Amino acid sequence: MAAAEEWGRQPSEVDPGVLAIADALRAAGIRTAILTNGTDTIPAEAAELGLTAHFDAIFNSAEIGWAKPDIRAFQHVLDALGLAGAEVFFTDDSASKLVGAEELGMPTHRFASVEGLRVALRAAGVGV
Repeated sequence: MAAAEEWGRQPSEVDPGVLAIADALRAAGIRTAILTNGTDTIPAEAAELGLTAHFDAIFNSAEIGWAKPDIRAFQHVLDALGLAGAEVFFTDDSASKLVGAEELGMPTHRFASVEGLRVALRAAGVGV
């Protein structure tokens, strides 16, 4: 219990390079969204970090009922956005979290750096 409380007190940091990519995508008319495995504190944290200004939607496992990599979490996002798997590019810093997205035909990328994400997006036909 103490470890979970300590983890919960750690401040979150947002990579400005990722936000710049999200902003460039949105400026190009591409919707952006977050799918996170989180708790009921995610809406407040997202607002505090300013994420809601950079993303069109934030999907939280605590609200939707399924967590990554469960295929149902990704299907929920697709249904909510009215998109097919092939129309969504999904990135996560954990390779194990990509599995459900891949099963639905989403192009995926294991995030390690902003430049790597830019390269992966260009390879998927999205230049930012």
